[in-house]
Amino acid sequence: MLDVMLEQRREDRSKYHLTLGKLIKRLKQMSPQQKILTSDGQGIEGLSSYRGYYSDLALHPVGGPVWTAAQLLREAQTVINTELTGYKGGEFLMTKDTPLWLASYGRLGPAIIDLAADGTLITRDLDEED
Repeated sequence: MLDVMLEQRREDRSKYHLTLGKLIKRLKQMSPQQKILTSDGQGIEGLSSYRGYYSDLALHPVGGPVWTAAQLLREAQTVINTELTGYKGGEFLMTKDTPLWLASYGRLGPAIIDLAADGTLITRDLDEED
């Protein structure tokens, strides 16, 4: 029963987050050399289970542009349909419906809600008021 509840909450989050499947689709439409950056100019260099919801996926920001669209696409395709270990243990399957967050390993961060054509990850702090 707990698994069903957790899956429902994950499904709810996938309605307003960019999901792993949508990220892969968008990356395939971009130039392979396009740099993927956060809105404040940081690059991306890793993926892991998200600290806030272990069943979700975090993209790790770094100080400079590290991954291109081709590199992030390769990593995203590698992680889809695989199990990742949660921050405090357990195995969590990453699927095309997995919601994405922008956060360093073991940290919390904003939801990724889109990927702009220029390679900018668009995020939203879910604590913000509308």
